[in-house]
Amino acid sequence: MCVAGKPSFVTVLNQNNTISSFVSDNPSLTLTPVQGQPFATGMRGAVSMSLNPSKNAAFLVALQGSEFSALDYNSETNIFRTKQGYPNDISQYPSYIVTSANGKNVYVTA
Repeated sequence: MCVAGKPSFVTVLNQNNTISSFVSDNPSLTLTPVQGQPFATGMRGAVSMSLNPSKNAAFLVALQGSEFSALDYNSETNIFRTKQGYPNDISQYPSYIVTSANGKNVYVTA
């Protein structure tokens, strides 16, 4: 699927602490891996990921190690880069992360 000439991406948080991304071709339903993927999250036991509304950052939580991480995200190329200073320790056993609609808050459940 293309929107204004831009490809659509499908992104998956894998059980082995990597992120895999694919270009989606809507007419044929074909998924083509994005070059340079999978991206290592640098975490142990990543269980949930959320993009912020402006699509320039991704946030992750990991059950093992009780970690929170932030990644820079390029929505044009679907490439992730670890932000300096992450991952960080957080409360015990985070299981889900979501960003607010305005992108000002990140919520984590345990």
